[in-house]
Amino acid sequence: MNYKNIIDGFDWIEHKKIKSHEEYITEKYNELYNYFISGNTMIPAIIICSKTFVIIDGHHRFSVMTRLKIDKIPCLLINYFDSTIVVNPDNRKITKESVINAAISNNLLPPKSTKHVLLDHFNKFHPIEILSPMVSIIIK
Repeated sequence: MNYKNIIDGFDWIEHKKIKSHEEYITEKYNELYNYFISGNTMIPAIIICSKTFVIIDGHHRFSVMTRLKIDKIPCLLINYFDSTIVVNPDNRKITKESVINAAISNNLLPPKSTKHVLLDHFNKFHPIEILSPMVSIIIK
């Protein structure tokens, strides 16, 4: 599969510019926080829309990094409106537009209400997180 039309780049983005579109699960957040403070800091980069800076994948990681006062967040910037990116292929009630609107209005969706996937040329779906490079985070 060719991802050239999807990936716009990688950068360390100031956390204040990044917008969530859904809430997180407290238990998962706490587990990830404990993972971070134990010295384990290899994680997949957050996936965000390159135009709006809305999180597509990585709400828990983003929330923990924000709590740990990590100012620059590792982000894979994507062309969110590329047709090969699909939201909830089994339930199309939530659209890309509603994801962006939830973030902009700060009217967050429930946890895990979106599942972003990639559609390959065989019409098979793959989790979008396969695009994320692994990064090491330094906690001060």
